[in-house]
Formats: sequence, C-alpha cells, structure tokens
Amino acid sequence: MDPNSQDAYVGWTESSTVKVKRWNFKTQSWEATKTLETRGSGNGLALGVDGKGNVFAAWYQNSATGSDETLFGVWTTTSADGVAWSPPYHINAGSTWEMKLAVASNGTARILYSMRTTTNVDPLFSAYYDGLTWTSNSAPIYDPKDPYGFNTRLIVNASGDGYALFDMKDSGGSTSVGAAVLTGKTGVSTPVVLDELTTGGVWDRDIALNKKGTVVAVWGEYGNSSTILKSKTYNPANGWSASATSIASIDYAGSLVAVLDESDTLTLAWRQTLASNKYNTLTLRGKVNGAWDEVVPLETDNTAGDLGKEDSAPQLAIDGSGNVLVAWRKEINGPDVDSDSANTKTYAIYGSAYRDGAWQTPVSIYQKDGVVGRYPSLSVSEKGFGVVTFYAWSNTSTDPDLYNALVAFYR
Repeated sequence: MDPNSQDAYVGWTESSTVKVKRWNFKTQSWEATKTLETRGSGNGLALGVDGKGNVFAAWYQNSATGSDETLFGVWTTTSADGVAWSPPYHINAGSTWEMKLAVASNGTARILYSMRTTTNVDPLFSAYYDGLTWTSNSAPIYDPKDPYGFNTRLIVNASGDGYALFDMKDSGGSTSVGAAVLTGKTGVSTPVVLDELTTGGVWDRDIALNKKGTVVAVWGEYGNSSTILKSKTYNPANGWSASATSIASIDYAGSLVAVLDESDTLTLAWRQTLASNKYNTLTLRGKVNGAWDEVVPLETDNTAGDLGKEDSAPQLAIDGSGNVLVAWRKEINGPDVDSDSANTKTYAIYGSAYRDGAWQTPVSIYQKDGVVGRYPSLSVSEKGFGVVTFYAWSNTSTDPDLYNALVAFYR
C-alpha cells in the first residue's frame, strides 16, 4: 500500500511469471497487469512502497529438478511510478529458501534471505538498497550449521535501520529467538538471544516499531504445560532490554503477529486452542512498559479438530491514527485443508477492526461453499484505507474464483 496516495499493489506468481497490478485510488479502478518476470518460478513474492511512491518487488528461486541454476537466488525490481519497472536485478546466486523485504519511508530497503552454501546448510544473509544500488553482505548474519528454516521477521525504521528476528538453535535442537540490528550498507550486530529459556522452546515470534522508533520483539515461550507471551524492547544507546517482560500466560501462541502505535500500545493476534481443542483467533492489547488488557477472542466457535488441521494465519495492519485491522482464515467445515480425501471443505476469510476503543464485530469478507481461502495478506494506508488479498483453492468445487488472487477493500 502506498502510504500517501493510497494506491494498492497486489502481486502474485502464475506458472513461470511474476505479476503485479495496481488499484488506482484516485480513479478507483484497476490498471493493467504488469509482468515482472517470465523465467523460472518466483517464490515468496513481497512488495513494498516508500514515502515517495517508489515500489519494490522481490522474490526468490531455489533448486528444483530440471531448473536453471543461473536463476537461483533473490531477484528484485523497482518502479518510480507503478507503471514502468526496472529489469530484474539478481541479488545473490545460490539456492534461496526464505526471504523477507522491508522498505523504509526514505527510499532505502532491506532484504533478509537464507542461502545454501554447503550441503544442507543455509546461513542467513542480508542486502541493502541505498536508493541507487543493492549491496549484499559477504558474511552471514547467522550461520547455525542447520538445514532448517529461520522463521525470519524483518522491519526497518524511517531512516532504513533494520531489525531482524530469526530462530537460533543449540546443539540439542532447542529453538530460541535470535535478533540482529542492521545499519548502513553492511553493518550487522552480533546476534543475541532474546528469550530466557532453560528448557522448552519458542512457538512463534514477531517484531514491531512505530514512527518514534520504539522497537518491540514479542514471542511465545513454552514449557511443560503453558506458553508465556514475552517481549523485549530495543534502544540504540543500550541495546535490547536486559530482561523480558511477561505479557500473558496462555495455552498456545502460533502465527503470532504484532503492530505498534505512536502511544506505544502493542496489539497482538495469534491462533490458539480454546475449549475442546478448537482453533480460534485471539487478540491482546497493552502498553509496551505498562498494563495489558484481557485477551479478546475474535471467534470462539471454530470447528478445527486440532492444531494440525488449520492455520488461521492472522494478519495485522495499523494506520496513522492507531486504528488496527485484522484479517484471518476461518474454518467453516471440513478436515485438513491439504487432504485430498475431503469431500467438502469451506474456509472463509474474516476481518475486524479496533477503533473507537473496541474491536468491531467480525465480518465474513469471503465465503463460498467448498472453497478454501488461503494465504491472507493485509495492508493499510496512513489514512485508513485497507486491502486484504488471498487465494481461492478447492479440490471439489468448480467455482470461477478458484486458483485466483482475490482482493477486498476496507474503507
């Protein structure tokens, strides 16, 4: 979302192509689809817009049988007007498995990615765009000697400083929350462990900041019987806070997301089981260094049977006035969404907003019998115009929406 013009950009991959389309807020219409890439398969497509309306797109390619290895790695392209796009630029050469893009209001940008350097080892690297060219780090941010993903998170402040979260694993395989600060073209702080675990591990994590520069990392620590939501703050003068703040004790915190307003109020959303092991989407709000409200479930009737059968994939976005939007996928009926043996399955896309001091009644954004809404992605402008995109899938329905990217607006 362009924070100022409120133009919305939606991107997707289609066979061997990467495409993007703009909703022109002024004319209230969709413009022509732009094809950014026609070679190979674009994975993890991400979009971002700076304070002047420059648009960034990034994606990655990795190893596959019969694929062209010269295309492996992260690719990016930019547009000054949303119409003409630069030729794809190759940031790194090598099988890439995970990528995040963050764009600063001053026109700089950062990319975080894991790249295979030796057999089954994928260190974490970063790249920086100074407004003219990309510069990649020659040394990894973190090298765990581990073949698994990092569950990375990346944000940047207005001047382009970056804050990265990722998994750090010890020799026994336990997972901790790692963090690094990225400055300038190649500046990378030594990774630090944020959690205070001696046993157990971490369910999920996220990081948020506001325009004042307040940075907050939040995660869920699990032990024998419960998960505790905790947080730490970052100060450029002193680094990360010495001890973590305990926010709430809950049963589970998966798909954790966070946004932060200018009053240092943090809003969290996550998926969690309530009664009878049913999946639900829950929220929590509170001051970074102050009191917290009670946990508010946005739904209590979800029919998913266990944690392996649904990811509600909540998404949060916040506008310039501190109003928060949330979107998630809600099981209406049906077993595991990836089970081809299911005869009927319906997953809707739901949404709500926190405004005027309360969460609004959740609404069904999209629901069709036998259709599964997947991969919701949410964005909002400074002035409060929001957009959610998602993908329609089914193994039984013949609805014309299937296998397309769909969009709904919040006005």
